[in-house]
Formats: sequence, structure tokens, C-alpha cells
Amino acid sequence: MFKFKNLLSTSANPESIGYKFRNRRFIVFETLIEKNFDKNTKLKILDVGGASYFWSDKDFLEKYDVEITMLNLDVVESGHPKLKSVKGDATDLSEYQNDSFDLVFSNSVIEHLYTWENQIKMAKECVRVGK
Repeated sequence: MFKFKNLLSTSANPESIGYKFRNRRFIVFETLIEKNFDKNTKLKILDVGGASYFWSDKDFLEKYDVEITMLNLDVVESGHPKLKSVKGDATDLSEYQNDSFDLVFSNSVIEHLYTWENQIKMAKECVRVGK
């Protein structure tokens, strides 16, 4: 039975529209990984605003040799050895040097920064710390 409240619940719920949109974006993301990186290369990924469920409910963590750092306003338990959670600010990644990560990924964070100035700061920082 279809439940309307599931459709509008958080993107952690597989029945929600947010979950479905994130999955579609993830397919595009994984296709880009497959085209641009050798499967035998260890990838360091910074996930700005990342959530462990986003990575854990797919076979991506088993398929690739990755180290994913999830940056959020607070540290959250990851529950997976390839996922590390750190506290940070998307507009100021000064704790990381230039080109620290092979890839910087962010899914649904930029709209939470509220101002155009903060969105520009985040974008510049993501470009700076990613290769």
C-alpha cells in the first residue's frame, strides 16, 4: 500500500522521493568514477555533508578501494571502516591542503548555505582541496 508520508519523509527512507533522486544522482556519479578512475587505484573522497547510509546501502564500498571522509557540522558514527566522519565547515576547508582528495562530492548541501557568498566559498574550497 502506498503511503504518502513515506514519499515526503527523509532521504534515508527508501520509499521517499529524496531517496529516489539521490539514487539517480549516484548512478551518474558512479558512471563518472568508472570512466575516469582505474578500479585498482585507491580513491580519497571528501563527501561534504555526507551520510553513511548514502554509501552503505550500495555496493560502492565493496566495489572500489576508497577512503571516504564525510564532513558535517558534527561528527556522526559511520559504522564502516571505509567511512570516516569529521566535523567541519563546507565554506572553510583550511584544515586540508590543496589537492588533498582525488574527488570532492557533495549531495544536497549547497542549498543549506543560505547565501550566494557562502555557496561560492564552498564551491571554491571544494575545487581547491580536490584534484
